[in-house]
Amino acid sequence: MRDGRAALRGSLFVALALALASACSKRAPAPEERPAAGTTASATATAPHSLAGPWIDLTPDRAFVRARAEGKLVFLYWGAAWCPPCNDLKAEVFSKPRFAEMMRDFVPVHLDGDTEDAQHAGEALSVSAYPTILVLGPEREELLRLNGSVDIDELDRALGAVRGKAQSFRAAAARLDEGKPSAEDCSTLAHAAWELLPEATWSRARILAALRKAIEVCPSTMNRERALLAGTLLGLAASLRHDPTLAEATRAAQASAVSYLDLIFSNAETTWAARALVNHRAEALAVWLAPDPKDAAYLAWKTKWLAAAASLRSREGASVDVRLAAVAPAIDFFRHENPSSPVPEPLRADVLAAAQRADHEAKTADERYSVVSTASYLLRRVGAHDEARKMLKAEAERSDTPHYWYSMISALEKELGRIEEARASSQKAREGAGGRATRLQWITNDIVFHAQLEGPPPRAYLVAQAEAFYELAFSLPDGFQGRNRTRAEQVASALAVLKDDPDSVKLVSRLHERCSSLPADAAERCRSCLPR
Repeated sequence: MRDGRAALRGSLFVALALALASACSKRAPAPEERPAAGTTASATATAPHSLAGPWIDLTPDRAFVRARAEGKLVFLYWGAAWCPPCNDLKAEVFSKPRFAEMMRDFVPVHLDGDTEDAQHAGEALSVSAYPTILVLGPEREELLRLNGSVDIDELDRALGAVRGKAQSFRAAAARLDEGKPSAEDCSTLAHAAWELLPEATWSRARILAALRKAIEVCPSTMNRERALLAGTLLGLAASLRHDPTLAEATRAAQASAVSYLDLIFSNAETTWAARALVNHRAEALAVWLAPDPKDAAYLAWKTKWLAAAASLRSREGASVDVRLAAVAPAIDFFRHENPSSPVPEPLRADVLAAAQRADHEAKTADERYSVVSTASYLLRRVGAHDEARKMLKAEAERSDTPHYWYSMISALEKELGRIEEARASSQKAREGAGGRATRLQWITNDIVFHAQLEGPPPRAYLVAQAEAFYELAFSLPDGFQGRNRTRAEQVASALAVLKDDPDSVKLVSRLHERCSSLPADAAERCRSCLPR
């Protein structure tokens, strides 16, 4: 599941470019001909990116060996070079001298999704979404899972709740069930990535009930943690409100929603704790809680919400991106109240000024991933597409991951109905992507984009790109594992538009033969990812 607090942060990036969602959320006119020989996906690769700082160059298996020998815990960070929230973490947490100090009690390992066999390792650890942070014991027992949407103080508090205390999320949740969580339990529960818990043991209804209980039983002296829990609950419940099987659970959250918002808006620190909700989910909450935008209760909490956003916008020490994203609630509430009206000029001017200021203030490459993503999205929302396009093209020219920016340009052009320009940018993004899993993801994005276009599908182009995708997947030991497996499933679904195409039928037949040549478990996994 991808909704929740990671999605609160990442939902912005999902909205930025739907092609990237296959993400926080977080992706030319195509000639009707196959690419020339030598241009298949397997021919392109770049070295996975490494991080400066206290990271130890070890595989996860070796990290656990070292943790056992040194009596430490493993701090594992899972991310990718092109992922904006990942780069936010680098800028706001990993680059700080304090982070290196915090890692003295850990074996810190960075697992880049493009490294060799990374998707196999990620699947074994049940990580998929970028970014994810795992705190693990030396015997691989999971103590804590974070979605990466933390500042350095929040990370320190989260680690402090498990460091040296034989503490874990599982133990904290068990004590919550008994109604007797400790202060450390409440901190662990508040910072945990609830949205990433396995559905086999943590149904969405159980998660919503547990979050409500944690808000209720954690002490009022921990209102910062309670506000974070409230933000997570409201974001999840709003995202799940259309699921009929969760109607009772979401109604229970809805009944207390205004009191949860009062908690979040009670002071600057509680607002900061729930900043992901404040900056990114105003419209979702407005639609859920106030179908009638003239309702007096809505107008009351809307006023508090905008004041909270203003406090984030002016908060000393807040990142450039957080301050910029605090502009979004004003757009959200206007659009809720005026679904089809043009944005008023004062609001449009405020957004343009904020985007330009953030563009100027974001100096490092790490900062700019989030800032330019956020700025271009906000500009699009107020109809400033020319300014957004200019910003994205400039970033693509200076970036070492231009494929990400060209995907966003493609989404912008598609939004404007400029399909030929959107196709050209989608193709350029695919051609520029490097790295193993990243290359597969961007071939997938391009296939899905072209398969969903109105009119007859570009059959030869789709077959050619599908061949390139599967050629690369077969060349990798983890080509059908982890995120790569998800991409293969998306390709198979997209190719349903070609179910009667002779070339597609022949391709699928050849792929089944190749799957059969693999070891039994790999063969079954391979076949399950092919078009039906």
